[in-house]
Amino acid sequence: MQTRPPDPLTRGLLERLRPELEARNVAEPERLTLPQLISLLGEETVFPHLVEEARRLYSIQPVDLEEEPPNPVLTRKHLDSSTANAFKAVVLREENGLLYVALAYPTASATNALRQRLSLSPFFLVARPSQVEKHLRAIYAGDAPGPAGSGVGTGGRGGAVRYLPAGGGGPEITPERYQQADDLVPPTFELIVREAVAQGVSDIHLRRDADGRFQIYFRLHGRLAPARRAMEIYEDAAGRYAKLNPSGDLAEALLTHAMVRSDMRLDRKHYTQDGAFTLALDPDDPKSIVQTRVSLVPTVNGLDMVIRVLPRRDGLIPLEEQGWPERDYRIVRAAMEKSKGIFLVTGPTGSGKSTTLASIIDQLRQRGTLNIVTIEEPVEYRYPTGVTQIDIASHEELTFSGVLRAVLRHDPDVILVGEIRDQETARTAVQAANTGHLVLATLHTNTATGAVGRLAGMGVPPYLVGDNMLGVAAVRLVPLLCPHCRIPEEAPERAVLRAAGFGELLLEYPAARTYRHNPEGCSACKYTGYRGRRQIHETFAVTRQLKDLIVEGVPENTLRTATRGEGMTTLDERAARLYLEGEVGLNTALELMGMDLTESDANERPAPAGREEMEG
Repeated sequence: MQTRPPDPLTRGLLERLRPELEARNVAEPERLTLPQLISLLGEETVFPHLVEEARRLYSIQPVDLEEEPPNPVLTRKHLDSSTANAFKAVVLREENGLLYVALAYPTASATNALRQRLSLSPFFLVARPSQVEKHLRAIYAGDAPGPAGSGVGTGGRGGAVRYLPAGGGGPEITPERYQQADDLVPPTFELIVREAVAQGVSDIHLRRDADGRFQIYFRLHGRLAPARRAMEIYEDAAGRYAKLNPSGDLAEALLTHAMVRSDMRLDRKHYTQDGAFTLALDPDDPKSIVQTRVSLVPTVNGLDMVIRVLPRRDGLIPLEEQGWPERDYRIVRAAMEKSKGIFLVTGPTGSGKSTTLASIIDQLRQRGTLNIVTIEEPVEYRYPTGVTQIDIASHEELTFSGVLRAVLRHDPDVILVGEIRDQETARTAVQAANTGHLVLATLHTNTATGAVGRLAGMGVPPYLVGDNMLGVAAVRLVPLLCPHCRIPEEAPERAVLRAAGFGELLLEYPAARTYRHNPEGCSACKYTGYRGRRQIHETFAVTRQLKDLIVEGVPENTLRTATRGEGMTTLDERAARLYLEGEVGLNTALELMGMDLTESDANERPAPAGREEMEG
């Protein structure tokens, strides 16, 4: 029978401990399991190497269970006796939506299996096997060790997990310190991710171009562009890697390492795969933990990986700080006070819909009197208390509509539907609003008024929409020109704005100072030409007049005229104002207006001669 090859962690330990194994004349050491290896050589010999390998492969940090004992209540709550003993795992704490789990043997298979079993996202640590086993015996015997008054079992110790020191100052990730090619891979990967987090990037793209060159792209402020600094990190490491391993390929090694970190299968590189990993920017600060979602697809040029950097819970911006105009803010707040009805947030992917709804849910949960259930794919914001969150991405058989029907039997007050994307979900969500629940949901439409027609197109009767819709907010995240390097225009593109229907708006800005994008950028904007984003909105509440129009099934342009007559400022107008106020370039404004840019992109390139005459 063929022996299964050792996992990466054990394989690394076997390589590190080869001299000790040879000194003992161990035959076929590759057959040893990790517990057998520790039993053979002793914990004092193996554990320091186990710590280094866990850190090198997965950035898993060590913890001393004598200083930070497990929480027996949380351990029993999240792990039954057989699971805890099978994986040699104990729970330390639950904090900021994360479950801190100490493992004796943090192999990829163990962390992957536990991630599937646990209801909260785990943050893994490695502890001495003898300490883990001692606490497991005590926890499931009902007698947890630890000094009196230590707070063990109360869940209220506070403070950060205390990590064992690594060389006196934590793991060093500078590639220059490494002398073996494989040792360069984890720190280089981590440097790239850290650079992305420092810049506020939402997505990291790792891919090969048609010519076979490895490229790194960052999506920043909604724009995808080459990651200059990250490529410098890669190319610097690639030069050292080539000297240490002339036949090796650092790009391939980085992708393989990312797959291992994300609990993907290395033998299925020709299949699409999804995974996730966490990164502690500061091992002593739990709030520095960054969570990611990873997608891998095979392409004609090789593997293509996208790493989504999920927003941190402490980075959730309160609703009142998101730049809502007073009228729009009042509409949202009024909807939050209702006990029934449906409020929609619309926009394309990356427009800020999820952030908006997360802020609303965060405020509702703080009342402490509502049963709030969210149905999401995936869960991006985790709330410490007061919200039951369901991630339908965790199981293939889960769907928005199926889970929503089940949730209605769960006595909810507020239901968040991450996305209405099909007829069944649309009808069930509106019916839920009709039967006495406050439903919050997102929808992919470009305008607020377009949501009405979209629901009708999904088969929801207009009378149900009119009777139950509280209102709609369309949102966009607009990249702002860098104030340090934006390029002044000689005059605003008035002809273009007049053609877009904003001739009257020009009268409000007789001396407008406008700018265009600087493609070279500067150090202040990380050489992107953009610095920061602003959320803009168009919002309406369903009044009696609008309800009658919705029930009647009028075309969107009729409904849009009516909402403007009731005071709604459109996204088009807000975009035009941002251009005239010098915050965005003309192309960005026209994109928001949904206009064709091919004939109106002068602000993204140097002005041609005779421009003054052309503008009249």
